[in-house]
Parts: sequence; C-alpha cells; structure tokens
Amino acid sequence: MRGVALGLCLAITLSLACNCPVGRSRADSLPDSVAVRRLTAGPAQHFASAYYHLRSVNASGTRVLCLETALAENRNPVEGETATVGLVDLATGEFKPLSKTQAWNFQQGAMQQWLGSSPDTLVTFNDLREGRFVSVVHNVFTGEERVLGRALSGVSADGRKGLSLNFA
Repeated sequence: MRGVALGLCLAITLSLACNCPVGRSRADSLPDSVAVRRLTAGPAQHFASAYYHLRSVNASGTRVLCLETALAENRNPVEGETATVGLVDLATGEFKPLSKTQAWNFQQGAMQQWLGSSPDTLVTFNDLREGRFVSVVHNVFTGEERVLGRALSGVSADGRKGLSLNFA
C-alpha cells in the first residue's frame, strides 16, 4: 500500500509539474526530476486513480479526488467492501469524506473524476445502489447528489457527455 501512496504522490507531482509547450508531447516535456511528498497519513489508506487520464485534481490545483479504505491487504475488494470517496487538500493533507462507494477496485478506483462543466465543484464516481451500477454526480460543497442510471467509464472534457460500459 505504501507503493500506492508513493505512486499517487509521484503521479500528482508529475501532472502539476509538467507544463507542455504547444506542439510538444507530454513525454518530451517531462522534467528531469520532481519533488515527491506524502499527501496523507494513516491508519487509513488513500489512493487516487487517474485511470485513462481521469481528472483527479480539481481545476484550481488545490484538491485531489481519491478513495479512502481500511483495506491494507494485497488483494482486491470483495462484494460489500466499501471505500470512502473524498478530497485531499494539497496544502494541509486533510482528507474530507464526501460519500461511500461499493463499486471500486485498486486499478480503476470508482472511476471518480472532476466534471469539466464545474471542475472545482462537481465530481462523479460509480457506485452500486439498489443492485445496479450507477454513477453519482456529487457537489463537494453542498453534498447534493444526482444519481445517473448507468455507471460511467469516461466523461467528455466539458462534462456534458459520458460513456458507459456494462460493469456487471
């Protein structure tokens, strides 16, 4: 799990440190070195997954959307094991819980991401509710939620369109 936390720190640091000039690829613009720091402390485990470039950092670069779990074993979660969707404040390392999810794993997380239509206010993540895989749009300030009828695997950059798979 410490490797996951280190990977989270490194991935976030790289994404924040890399300004890519127009016409150059991201690989050509990677810095020679980066500073790595731990964002959170235990006993719970925190991890963000930027699976296929999901937006895990908000637009203002102040918060990371991640999952918190007590699962410290080297295994995938089983049915019924929940994770807490929440935000890590990059300045303080404080974790703010938002909601719970039963639709997660260590590779994809809960496909949690900031929505491009409101990239500092709205997030989406997948969950299992009433026996169905759904996506939840959650306002990080008010706690208001809107449940979509299908789980999302990707959302357009403007946050207006989504792609769904059969997660079952």
